[in-house]
Amino acid sequence: MNSVIFLTSIFSTPLLGWLCDRTGRYSAILVLDPCLLPAAFVSLHFLRADPHVGMVLIGMSYSLVGAAIVADGEQLVEAGRFGTALA
Repeated sequence: MNSVIFLTSIFSTPLLGWLCDRTGRYSAILVLDPCLLPAAFVSLHFLRADPHVGMVLIGMSYSLVGAAIVADGEQLVEAGRFGTALA
């Protein structure tokens, strides 16, 4: 069951990164992330949905942060300080 989170992250990170680059709305997409994680926990606890649904939402939530922050950081920080900015 735990591998669903990682498999979702592997496949959704490039897709969400492409979505961020295509739309250019990094901050708006990053605001979506705090909505995904509580939705995942609600679906796991209160709804009678398949547990895979909640695990997929958790995996997408984790990969959405990485896809939006790295792409937005490249535009906000100069190239010589990018590694320090990510740290």
